[in-house]
Amino acid sequence: MKSLKDRIKTITLDNGLEFSAHEKMAQALDADIYFAHPYASWDQGINENTNGFIRQYFPKGTDFNQVSDKAIQHVMDRLNNHPTKTRDCRSPNKLFKGLRGELHSVIELQLLLESANINLTPAASLSCCQV
Repeated sequence: MKSLKDRIKTITLDNGLEFSAHEKMAQALDADIYFAHPYASWDQGINENTNGFIRQYFPKGTDFNQVSDKAIQHVMDRLNNHPTKTRDCRSPNKLFKGLRGELHSVIELQLLLESANINLTPAASLSCCQV
């Protein structure tokens, strides 16, 4: 089985501060990093759709210091197991686990990033698929 690093070729990120370590991430994964154009919601449809889904649970301005890990995990589980038309009625988890062979865990990615001293903020890790 290929390592996770061998499977990731490109990553597209939003322009938030949570991705300020993008250069380290790109180097650790040997991947190209792309950014959505700022203030161009039409350029980042799935990002906007995902943000809308998350805002159903956490309205804009939510103080995440007051939100429990359990509540965040619940939203992550809902988001990562929600099928959509743009994914041919598959969820992110089904795509992540099934289409390209089995990836044993996101932990491999987390360990790789941690070894490069990259710590994702809660906002950045919120979009990660859970295995």
